[in-house]
Amino acid sequence: MNDWMSDKVSAMPPLSMDRIEGLAELILEEISPDSLAAPTPFDALHLLERVLPDLGVHILPGEEGELRGCEAFTDPAGTGDIEILVCEDMWDDLLDGGRPANRPRATIAHEISHAVLHVPILRRRIRESSGIESLIFARKRRGEIKPYRDPEWQAWALAGCLLAPRKTLMMLNGCSVEQVAERYKISVGMLKNHLKRLKITL
Repeated sequence: MNDWMSDKVSAMPPLSMDRIEGLAELILEEISPDSLAAPTPFDALHLLERVLPDLGVHILPGEEGELRGCEAFTDPAGTGDIEILVCEDMWDDLLDGGRPANRPRATIAHEISHAVLHVPILRRRIRESSGIESLIFARKRRGEIKPYRDPEWQAWALAGCLLAPRKTLMMLNGCSVEQVAERYKISVGMLKNHLKRLKITL
C-alpha cells in the first residue's frame, strides 16, 4: 500500500512478531486451513476468486492511473468492502502460474495484510480528521519510525507468516533455504527476510 507519496507512511500502533504470528494463524484457520497442516504454496488465485469476496475483500486488476505508480494498492477509502488493485502484468503472471506467479502471490499476501491490519485504522483516522488529505500531510518517512510501527514492515511480516507459517516451516528442518522457498513458491530473498524476522535458522 505504498501510496500517495513514495517512502512516506502513516505510523501504526506497534505490533510484535508474536502478535503478528498469532494473527496469521487465525487468518489461515479462516481462509486456508490446509496451509497450517503441511508446507504448501499460498493459493492466492483461489482465495481472490472463491474466499475473500465473501469476506468483503475484492482483488482486481488495476490500470496504471488507479495504482498511483505502485504494483498494487489497497484502497482505505469508504466504509464497506475493501478493494485491492494489482497491476495487469502481475495479474497476468498470477493467472499464468509457474515461477512468475511467485511475486504476485507474495504481493497479494502483502496487500491482504494491509487490508486486515491497516484499513480499519486508516478509515477511523479519516472519519476523525478532516479527511484523507490530512493523513497525507501527517505521514513520515519510513526511516523516522520504528519498524514495528511501520505499516510496510508490519504488512510484509504478516505476509511472510501467511506464505510460510512457522508451524509448517518446522516440518522442513534440514532443508536448504532454496528448497524451502521452492516448496512455498516464494523468492529466496523473501524467505530469508521472513526467517530473520522469525529468528529461525534452517
